[in-house]
Amino acid sequence: GIAVIVDISQFKEVTIRDLIKYEDRIRNCDFLILKTGWEKYWGSNDYFNDFPSLTEEAAKWICDFNLRGIGIDTISIDKFDSIDFEIHNIILSRGKLIIENLTNLDLINSEEFTLVATPLKIECGDASPVRAIALTN
Repeated sequence: GIAVIVDISQFKEVTIRDLIKYEDRIRNCDFLILKTGWEKYWGSNDYFNDFPSLTEEAAKWICDFNLRGIGIDTISIDKFDSIDFEIHNIILSRGKLIIENLTNLDLINSEEFTLVATPLKIECGDASPVRAIALTN
C-alpha cells in the first residue's frame, strides 16, 4: 500500500502534538512509517533500551485514520519497559498492523512510496518477520 515516512528522530516520546503537522499526509496513506533513527544502535545493547515510542494518546489518534498499519525502526512500538504492551493493544484492537524493526529508512528517497511487506505463512500465528520493500518512483 501507499506509505508515508515521518521523521520523529528528535522525540523520545511521540505525542499528538508532534504528529499533527503530518495529518494531511497520514490521512492519505495506507501505512505510516515512523523513522526514529534508532537503527544506528543495531548491534549494541543500546538498541534494546530506552528507545522512542508513542504515547497512548498518539497511538489512538493515529488509529483514527483509515490506515492499514504502522511501521517503526525500533524493536517495539511500545515503551522499552512496557509489560502490558499498551500501544500494541491499542493498535491491534483497532485492526491495524504493526511492522517493527524496520531498517534502511535513510535510503528511502521519497516521503511517499509503495510499501510491500511479505510475512511468512505461519499457521495459527499472530506475528511474523516480514521482508519490507519500499518502491519509489
